[in-house]
Amino acid sequence: MRKEIDYKVFVGGKEIDLFRVAVSYTPEKDEPPVYACRFDDDGNCYGIGSFDSDEPVQVEIRCKRSLAQTVILPENSIPEAQISAEKIAFKLKKHGTYIFEPEGYKGTPLILFFNPSEKHIPDQADPKVHWFGPGLHRVGMIELKDGETLYLAPGAVVEGALHAMGDNIRVCGRGILTQRAIGLKDVRFCLDFDHCRNLTFEGIIVADPAFWNVVFRDCDGVVMDHVKVCGGRFLNDDGIDLCNSSNVTIRNCFIRAQDDIIAPKGLHPEVWDPVAKKRLNNDEIAAFYETGRGVEHILIEHCVFWCDTANVFRVGYECTASMMADIVARDCDVVHVSDILRDIEFFWSNQVFYLQASHGMTIRDLLFEDIRIHMDVTDLPLVKILPQECPPWIGFGNIRNCTFRNIGMSCAAILYEIYWGESGVTEDLLVDRNLFDHTGYFKNQDLYATVSITGLGTEVSEDFLLYKDIIISNNVMMRRTTDYAVYVNSAKNVKIIGNSFGPFVGNDFTSHPEDPDPDNAPRPLIHVFAAMDVEISDNTYPSADLMGVDYVVAEKNIHVYGSDVELDGSPLIPDDL
Repeated sequence: MRKEIDYKVFVGGKEIDLFRVAVSYTPEKDEPPVYACRFDDDGNCYGIGSFDSDEPVQVEIRCKRSLAQTVILPENSIPEAQISAEKIAFKLKKHGTYIFEPEGYKGTPLILFFNPSEKHIPDQADPKVHWFGPGLHRVGMIELKDGETLYLAPGAVVEGALHAMGDNIRVCGRGILTQRAIGLKDVRFCLDFDHCRNLTFEGIIVADPAFWNVVFRDCDGVVMDHVKVCGGRFLNDDGIDLCNSSNVTIRNCFIRAQDDIIAPKGLHPEVWDPVAKKRLNNDEIAAFYETGRGVEHILIEHCVFWCDTANVFRVGYECTASMMADIVARDCDVVHVSDILRDIEFFWSNQVFYLQASHGMTIRDLLFEDIRIHMDVTDLPLVKILPQECPPWIGFGNIRNCTFRNIGMSCAAILYEIYWGESGVTEDLLVDRNLFDHTGYFKNQDLYATVSITGLGTEVSEDFLLYKDIIISNNVMMRRTTDYAVYVNSAKNVKIIGNSFGPFVGNDFTSHPEDPDPDNAPRPLIHVFAAMDVEISDNTYPSADLMGVDYVVAEKNIHVYGSDVELDGSPLIPDDL
């Protein structure tokens, strides 16, 4: 049955228009995500509304259904909201995205966008301005060239797609660009920015995409501000694809998609072009590798992300690029993540952060900082770092100098997983000042830890020491049900310093899921195995009567040292090679 939007929203006492966005929840958990979702409207939807003001505004939401149990996201964004069965009333003082879920995130939520007033509205009479006023416009493909502007006025609904190529292009307004009338046979990027320089993209809403939403291909000098990407009806609806592009700033945006939200890629146009449906063989791809521009100098800040099926950040996979470097994401909210749980070793596993280097390419100098994550599911990995071969791209890549700092989670269970494949190198990793609250098991894995540096090594050997220069510092790990708080294997030059470990709160998952005896004691807080040059110092542990186990255990290592290995009640098993 087709659901409809039954909200009424009043801003300053005046009712605003709402727009219905289709969403599908059809992918099967064990299906690989390749065109598995339907293009037709399966009945599910969510509502969106947008309004502007430079002053605080009073907002009231009414609905035929009860609003009494409404969850508002991001968390604590409207702490003074007055919620009753009939209405929600509140004052908004800060521009941004506000999400209301009376019946859960799959129960027809409402998303409101509070924008600053428009500035620098283009002249409708300018011949270089493509102007769309209020009302419905069925236009097909819009083409922009050097110095041209696309303007969607408030109330404009434009059915079509955009291809822009050139310098000094601007896309702006408060209207909606939608592909709701487009099906699989008509697939094209919703907004395709192709070889653009000095591009400004601001204010509009992108809704009901039929393929990738916003694509920057070989672009340089991009500012994307206050754009709202409202996807969810199709599995391959990537939010933003940064393909061989540089000097890109994305701020104050909302992105919802089934597929990856932020996806830096290396896609040489002769290697893979979904419009031309052309893919070269492996030998031809290898010949193009050196010509692929890097993805670098990317800043993502003050955004809200919602991922239905895949990864919030997926860096790599398509790696026809000289490198991916200097990518910063900070002060962002992740309001929902995938509830499709797959084994961490599965190629199409889902997580919040996925760093996937292949094709000999290096991913380096990444910073993820001040990211707040609302988790609806248990057992979803937070991070997967995996140099691997991603056909048709050839060979493994490398990952260096990545930092995760001040990552906060509201969740029942989470695993921070750094997992090594068959080749490649991971170096210079900083895991600093993050909150891991109530961390739990990841299903069907052999190792269970809040922070897991997981390799294949059973002895100290340069063939296995492919994690190098790793710092795990100043993190808070609370209410742990995992066997370990920190597990380190196949690593060299590791520092575990200044962390605060909460007590074990085990239940019937106190040991391996295949041996769920509730009487089994938990394993140590820190376990170091087959590693080299590991310092464990200045960490804070729960009292011994709460733990009942050793704090630190090390086996088959070379040189494990630090103040904590001598703690009373925490004997260190001697290194034995």
